[in-house]
Amino acid sequence: MVSVRRAWNSSGEEVAMRRISYAVLLGVLMVVVTPNFV
Repeated sequence: MVSVRRAWNSSGEEVAMRRISYAVLLGVLMVVVTPNFV
Protein backbone atom coordinates (compact mmCIF):
# COMPACT_ATOMS: atom_id res chain seq x y z
CA MET A 1 0.00 0.00 0.00
CA VAL A 2 1.96 2.98 -1.26
CA SER A 3 -0.82 5.40 -0.33
CA VAL A 4 -0.68 4.34 3.33
CA ARG A 5 3.09 4.73 3.45
CA ARG A 6 2.80 8.14 1.79
CA ALA A 7 0.12 9.17 4.32
CA TRP A 8 2.52 8.51 7.21
CA ASN A 9 5.10 10.80 5.62
CA SER A 10 2.66 13.46 4.45
CA SER A 11 1.97 16.77 6.16
CA GLY A 12 -1.24 17.62 8.02
CA GLU A 13 -2.65 19.50 5.04
CA GLU A 14 -2.23 16.51 2.73
CA VAL A 15 -3.94 14.26 5.29
CA ALA A 16 -6.84 16.71 5.54
CA MET A 17 -7.19 16.86 1.76
CA ARG A 18 -7.16 13.06 1.61
CA ARG A 19 -9.88 12.87 4.27
CA ILE A 20 -11.98 15.39 2.33
CA SER A 21 -11.53 13.42 -0.89
CA TYR A 22 -12.61 10.20 0.85
CA ALA A 23 -15.66 12.01 2.30
CA VAL A 24 -16.60 13.23 -1.19
CA LEU A 25 -16.23 9.73 -2.63
CA LEU A 26 -18.43 8.29 0.13
CA GLY A 27 -21.03 10.99 -0.54
CA VAL A 28 -21.06 10.19 -4.25
CA LEU A 29 -21.40 6.47 -3.50
CA MET A 30 -24.34 7.16 -1.19
CA VAL A 31 -26.07 9.27 -3.84
CA VAL A 32 -25.49 6.63 -6.53
CA VAL A 33 -26.26 3.50 -4.48
CA THR A 34 -29.20 4.66 -2.31
CA PRO A 35 -31.75 5.19 -5.17
CA ASN A 36 -31.07 1.64 -6.36
CA PHE A 37 -32.33 0.21 -3.04
CA VAL A 38 -35.32 2.56 -2.79
